[in-house]
Amino acid sequence: MFSKAVEVIYSGGFDFDSPNGASESTSTSPNCRVISDHARGLYLYQANCLELLDRIVEKHPQGCFDMIFADPPYFLSNGGVTCQSGRMVSVNKGAWDKSQGTELNHAFNVEWLKRCQRALKPNGTLWVSGTMHIIYSIGLAM
Repeated sequence: MFSKAVEVIYSGGFDFDSPNGASESTSTSPNCRVISDHARGLYLYQANCLELLDRIVEKHPQGCFDMIFADPPYFLSNGGVTCQSGRMVSVNKGAWDKSQGTELNHAFNVEWLKRCQRALKPNGTLWVSGTMHIIYSIGLAM
């Protein structure tokens, strides 16, 4: 039901088991590791955030992050336009940002927030950015 993509910088000291660190590509996400810095234990993934967070929690059931900064989809990619520098420009970012309706958008927010809570250490902090289009759903989900 949910397949929104996210970029995750993971500093966990290990890489995931599969060759690219994520799962197979989907229509909304390449599900791949984009950067690896083995010396520092840093990995950047562009992946389905729900699946990737599930995999992180599998490896760290007690949590592993001191802080998560999230910039979730605003669900604005529905053929709209905005004015930027005096020109009309598309706000379409991709399939990952398309609204599925208020109820499904909120359900997605609840799901990724649950996973973030599981991935955080007991005294971890979650910071979330947003626009007026989505931040109230996130506040309610929190």
